[in-house]
Amino acid sequence: MSKQIKDTLSPASQPLSKQVLTGVIATVLVVSAEKLIQKIARQPLLVFGFGVVSGLAVYKYRKHILETTSKTLDQSKTLVLEQKEKLLDLIAEVNESE
Repeated sequence: MSKQIKDTLSPASQPLSKQVLTGVIATVLVVSAEKLIQKIARQPLLVFGFGVVSGLAVYKYRKHILETTSKTLDQSKTLVLEQKEKLLDLIAEVNESE
């Protein structure tokens, strides 16, 4: 093996290659989904069918969706309050050191 190939396969380059691979996969998925959506949008009956199916799914899992949403909202409020408190502590610490 040449030195360039060995360097390319080194463990230090793996995180970068993972990120590149992830980016490529995401791009392929987005382009594929865009083409699929364009094909589906040309057929109104399919759009209506997807709307009905998604409406039924939301209706079926509405309690779980509401529970998850309220739980996430509570966690977000707690996180914001904690960060505000840490920021105020940091500001007070800076003011004391001056």
